[in-house]
Amino acid sequence: MPHPVHVLIFPGPGNRVPAHWALFVPSTPSSRTGKVIEVVGTPYTGYGLQFKRNYSIDTETRRHQLLQIGEVDAEHVEDMDGAGETEKVMLDIDARDALEREAKKVTAPGVGKQPIVMFEYENCQSWLKEYVAWLVKRKMLGEEAIGVLAEAPDR
Repeated sequence: MPHPVHVLIFPGPGNRVPAHWALFVPSTPSSRTGKVIEVVGTPYTGYGLQFKRNYSIDTETRRHQLLQIGEVDAEHVEDMDGAGETEKVMLDIDARDALEREAKKVTAPGVGKQPIVMFEYENCQSWLKEYVAWLVKRKMLGEEAIGVLAEAPDR
């Protein structure tokens, strides 16, 4: 059974700061708990890839938006032991399944050339677009995912 794949968007404060984008993959197709695949950092320090496991959308206190960008076959997603339970979110940098292994193949953005010029440097949004295109090229996600990201709020 396929798993839905969502872009998780956290709007930036005001209109001058880019929104944070991450990929959210539920543990089961109907679950509100799953994993987040994202790069975190700043244009001043560069970004690093991380995986948040046992992440529940229902406990998120920050303003956010979920947009489904497609579906991925279950064979590419490893469910954690205890997935869906109210356990603590676990952070990891080691890949456990095909989606995560593919994420490690897409280089996280480094330090921006002009980090004070907003929207003129690579960030979590540019990385997620590249990662999704990588998954589409490998036939793990449908091409519609690229179109959904193109229309997603960037602030």
